[in-house]
Amino acid sequence: MVKPRSGLGLRAGYYSPQLDVEVRLNSNESSESLPEGFYQRLNQRVREVQINRYPDRSYHQVREALAERDGVSPQEVFAGNGSNEVLQTICLGFAGSGRTALVIEPTYAMHSQIARNTGANVEIRFRRNTHELTVGEYGNMLDEVQPDLTFLCSPNNPTGESLSSELLQVAASSGDRLVVFDEAYVEFSSKPWTRAELPNVVQTRTFSKAFAMAGARFGYCIAVPETIAVLDEVVLPYHLDSLKQALVLTSLDFIEQAESAVAEVIARRDRLSRSMTELGLDVYPSDANFLLVDFGEIDGNRIWEELVSASVLVRNCTSWPGLGNCLRITAGTEVEHERLLEALSRALVVVGS
Repeated sequence: MVKPRSGLGLRAGYYSPQLDVEVRLNSNESSESLPEGFYQRLNQRVREVQINRYPDRSYHQVREALAERDGVSPQEVFAGNGSNEVLQTICLGFAGSGRTALVIEPTYAMHSQIARNTGANVEIRFRRNTHELTVGEYGNMLDEVQPDLTFLCSPNNPTGESLSSELLQVAASSGDRLVVFDEAYVEFSSKPWTRAELPNVVQTRTFSKAFAMAGARFGYCIAVPETIAVLDEVVLPYHLDSLKQALVLTSLDFIEQAESAVAEVIARRDRLSRSMTELGLDVYPSDANFLLVDFGEIDGNRIWEELVSASVLVRNCTSWPGLGNCLRITAGTEVEHERLLEALSRALVVVGS
């Protein structure tokens, strides 16, 4: 076997088990059906696609539609196959050999993996309080690490909290250091942040959560035109295929329906949080479409196994930095929540006895 190059990220790659279960609440996908009329509109657009031709390399229509939605210019938009490709392209352009990326745990695992896989030195730091990153400790991390690139997730995955506006402004004002704000869950947040329009800020977003398009793999970012020009330079040509462009444009025709669905998810998330609190569990406050639950002295891994045996899959976070016996649970439908709570009640009896 030919050995791979050294310095790759997570040796086992991205790990999130895809098991054949009846209730899937592990990947923060939407449980919502797409709006009525979506597939008819998509069918109309797909019929116009010349699949024998390469796609619009600069995906002008998609850029214009996203720019209009977010109140920016098309020159400030870059898109890719999921926000992970966007993050990878950012690292190809601004990380790499001889540069340092700062990752503050616990957070989204792909930040450190992608940065390492593009050759960057990754410095990991830990919050003193898992629930919150303060301005003071963030400033100390910057002084200590002197990173070229910093990843900040808001709302944070897997803890669910949004960063304070004060911290976001401090981060955005950090001079020539690039700051990537991962906003995969921003549509669910009670503290959405408006871009400061500074040259060192990149905001990444996804259609996998609020837009219910996890299977489509589409994400994008907003940054100043000079940063976007670098991303356009390093990304592979024709990376966004014609069918995906048609799918994204169709999804943007249904923004009001997506916003309504988000409101329903938030309401169900909060009801689920109250129900689990009534079971005596420590539920983190959440600004996202999921809840992080701390089982304290109870073995979280055994709880996870009991849930799987009941055909309910949630995310096992017991091996994540600083998360001990925690599980992350996606906000699903009311029926899914009923199944979860029934299985969880039984699991607590079995594991706690």
